[in-house]
Amino acid sequence: MLVDINLMPQKEKSRSFQLLGILMLFFIVAAVAVYSWFAYGQQVEKEVRLQQQLASLEKLANIQQEKQLQSADQSSTSELETAIAWAENYPVSTFLLLRHLASLLPERGFLLNFSYQDSGDAQLTIQFDSSRESAFYLKRLEESTFIKEATLLSIVTETIGQEESQPTLKNDVLPRYITQYTLKVDLEALKLVEREGEVKP
Repeated sequence: MLVDINLMPQKEKSRSFQLLGILMLFFIVAAVAVYSWFAYGQQVEKEVRLQQQLASLEKLANIQQEKQLQSADQSSTSELETAIAWAENYPVSTFLLLRHLASLLPERGFLLNFSYQDSGDAQLTIQFDSSRESAFYLKRLEESTFIKEATLLSIVTETIGQEESQPTLKNDVLPRYITQYTLKVDLEALKLVEREGEVKP
């Protein structure tokens, strides 16, 4: 007995399934490739943007750093100028001035009061045993290299009872001469000597 089997249509079916599978695989591969290419392009664009942002931030940081350096330089310069101005206008030590004025006093001369201003104006009140000592002290002030100008304002006589120091001489009184002077101090001369560390009469 003969059996007639027709296989031709089945082969065509099998080929169309294979062709359909290949086409689907091709489309999938193509879609993955397109997606990968698109994602890669986006990644490259993102990286370029980030690099540009980084470059802008670095440039901005450099500009800010330069501004800070300039500001620091200006601040340092300003502080230095202020320090120089302060040093130039700094008043002389009153200790040095007082020591100099005391060195001009006679043995029995006593400084009772002293006032001084930064401008160089000063006032002295001194006690002497005689009026001649007041005049001699004025002459010493006028001859001093640290005094520009000296003026005797007043001389007041005071009597002090001897009984304070020697009770046996109760009737004797000793005069004391209270003298006031005004001075114009040579600040530059005193500053110079102050820097050198020595004040001479």
